[in-house]
Amino acid sequence: MSVMRIMRTIFLVCAFLVSYILEAQDIKIIGGELVPAMVVDGNVKVTKLVGCGARVAGGVGVISSESIGKEIGSIITVKKDFEVISIDLTILKNSLESCKGDLKIYDLQDDESLKCLLQIPIVQNIPISEDKMIYNVIPKEHIKLQPGRYYVSFSINRIGSGINKDDTSEKEIIFPLYMKRSYVRTSGSSKLEKIGFNIGITLKGL
Repeated sequence: MSVMRIMRTIFLVCAFLVSYILEAQDIKIIGGELVPAMVVDGNVKVTKLVGCGARVAGGVGVISSESIGKEIGSIITVKKDFEVISIDLTILKNSLESCKGDLKIYDLQDDESLKCLLQIPIVQNIPISEDKMIYNVIPKEHIKLQPGRYYVSFSINRIGSGINKDDTSEKEIIFPLYMKRSYVRTSGSSKLEKIGFNIGITLKGL
């Protein structure tokens, strides 16, 4: 068995154990939490890309039902080969019914155009919840990033159609906010627009 496959197996076991331990607490982990670093043979270790920057105390990012299809994410620079194990995202609260989120990884071309690298879409169910939820989303395919620049994004691709006329509360997803720039685009054909904060998407891998 290769070192990469061993590492992936260890990650999945640790993810299950940590998820089980924290399930009784206010913080719920979907898919399991990854320890910061696990070393095999002293050379290969689990690491992360896309540092979030400093957390904005009391600050939150909000995505509403009007933002379906709009992407927000970060540009990362990969300096050596990197195999993606999970895409991690924290949600503080969700009131959007039957919400599904898309996570994507794009190759950022020299002309600033984007090429999606995923053969199998990464779609995450996001249930209604008042609790903080940490998503460790494990792709269903092997994703290897070669040296270059990439755009890692999140968007809402679907919500429930049911409307309660007596409910006037805002329907939205709330994220923690971090002081590091990220990029948004309103459609698949539009250009990336820089903004001064991000919602903390992180890649973890080997």
